[in-house]
Amino acid sequence: MRGQPSYRLLPSIFATLAILSGAALAQDQIENEEDLHRFRDKEGHEIDAKIVSFSSDWRQVQIERADGHRFDLIITRLSLDDQQFLRNWLLNRELPDPSSLRFDLSLNRLEKSSAKQKLANLVDEATWEAQEVGFQIGVTNLSRLPLANLRLEYCLLVEDAVEVKPTAVRPLLSNEDQEDIDEATPLWRAKRDKPLHYQFGSVELPPLAFNRVHQVDTASLVRDAITPERSSRLGLEDRLVGIMVRVTTGKEVVVAEKADLIRDYAAIDWAVFLNRRDPSETESGTGELVEAMVAN
Repeated sequence: MRGQPSYRLLPSIFATLAILSGAALAQDQIENEEDLHRFRDKEGHEIDAKIVSFSSDWRQVQIERADGHRFDLIITRLSLDDQQFLRNWLLNRELPDPSSLRFDLSLNRLEKSSAKQKLANLVDEATWEAQEVGFQIGVTNLSRLPLANLRLEYCLLVEDAVEVKPTAVRPLLSNEDQEDIDEATPLWRAKRDKPLHYQFGSVELPPLAFNRVHQVDTASLVRDAITPERSSRLGLEDRLVGIMVRVTTGKEVVVAEKADLIRDYAAIDWAVFLNRRDPSETESGTGELVEAMVAN
């Protein structure tokens, strides 16, 4: 910070204050004595001052002594208790005007496929593959000042288009079960209504330095895909609809949001989700949209 003493002067700053007793700092120079905090570095030097600001990279804090002199200190050179004090101070302070905040949100798809399994009866056979689908969300603070007290919310959506009969999985069938399966036994079916399943998540973000990305991996949903062995039957698969993401303040003010949804469901937004949220949603955040929106 221009015009202020460098952190290299830290030991001498504390040493000078050790010489200056309370009498040297006139009481009338202290406007808000309760705002002063006794900072201590890792060598035991102390200084009474109040917090003024932080550098955009969170590495330095500017403090002001009771006589008006300001100093820039490297945060990691302070005691662990003071480092925690600074963190708590940041978490408890008011955010700037939300309209002035700027963020970049990036979305990268993550996929993990399970081992393929065979579905079979006397006349038909297919391959079933279950795929876990999620996203890695990148949050970058572009507001040119460090920010805290933010929360990331996401809603991952999958169109459930296929139902697999668990008893049709070949490795799970006993000889007795095999005798009960004939050409009339369905191995899978296409769902007529195609409900939308969702995974909702809410994550408290750590303090965000300026222009430094913080990544969050979402929970995942399972997407089923059926590939028939005979070309006379069409394959079926659940569709990944996409994801909605938003950043909110502690007062639930939305300061950034982004959506990546397929065109058939582009009309879905956070208002739609909140209005159709599953009343029986699980503790982990999974559910089915009530009166699911039909694709165009």
